Amino acid sequence: MKKFRLLMQFLRGSGVTYIFAIISVLFMTVFASLSPLVIKFTVDSVLGGEPVSLPLGINGFIEMIGGVEFIRRNLWAIFVMIVGISLFQGTFMFLKGKLAAVTAQTSSKRMRDRLYNHLMRLPYDYHVKAQTGDIIQRCTSDIETIQHFVEKQSVEAIQVIFQVILVLCIMITIDLKYTLISVILLPIVFIITVRFFINMMKAFLQADEAEGAMTAALQENLTGVRVVKAFGAQKFEIEKFDEKNSRHRQLNMKINDLMADFWAGTDFICMLQHALVIIFGTYWAVYDRITIGTIIAFSIYAGMMVWPLRGLGQMMGFMGQAFVSLG
Repeated sequence: MKKFRLLMQFLRGSGVTYIFAIISVLFMTVFASLSPLVIKFTVDSVLGGEPVSLPLGINGFIEMIGGVEFIRRNLWAIFVMIVGISLFQGTFMFLKGKLAAVTAQTSSKRMRDRLYNHLMRLPYDYHVKAQTGDIIQRCTSDIETIQHFVEKQSVEAIQVIFQVILVLCIMITIDLKYTLISVILLPIVFIITVRFFINMMKAFLQADEAEGAMTAALQENLTGVRVVKAFGAQKFEIEKFDEKNSRHRQLNMKINDLMADFWAGTDFICMLQHALVIIFGTYWAVYDRITIGTIIAFSIYAGMMVWPLRGLGQMMGFMGQAFVSLG
């Protein structure tokens, strides 16, 4: 919580821009969720003759433009709907990226200015005892990590949460039983994601400390290369650096192993979830319990929930890395 408050301090002054970025994310998600409904309406009602039954007030919109018969006689209206939805979605996607980038760049500049002023005011004893490599890392890679988190991961995490809630509500209004089948494996993905985040926090902290030690050893040798040569300590310094470099490599390989296990496991679960949606949907469609359009819509909606929730693990991993950098 302390690190989160610290991050909010750096975002102060860019709050309005960041809020508009979040609003753009919400509108983008709403328009993205409309496309499967248009496809369902086209397959079931326009081509199949089923009665119109759509959420989000779409029934009223269809009646306002002339009803199903008008659209059946003018199929170009479907094209206009899809193009219009895509244009609005693309516009808000651009605004999201633009506003989030402005927020991240402004906050990172504020962090660098504050860090530089802080270093200039520290006493002489601190600079004598502190490792230059740690200071360099704090001023470069740590700030870049936080900037990347603000610009990408934080906004995308909000998008995933809102998208899952919105899509789940739409699916429930269409068919509750089919919705339960479509999300039956999501709790498993969520539990794996949380465990992945906890393990990545620990691994990133160890790797961050190892990188600082390696950078400090490199900087000290480059600065005092004449002293090292004068005392013939090249072999000793090479072995010392190789030890720190090897530890840094091992810790980064540990991070890669964690990511590999996470992606492989969640890929299998996500594909299994898609298979369940298709299998149960096909079975129920054969016995006229649901329509073909419902299968198509639920297949798309399942992907809109499962894959972003899986990607939330990577976002949480970057969040852990950003919080380590803030520490």
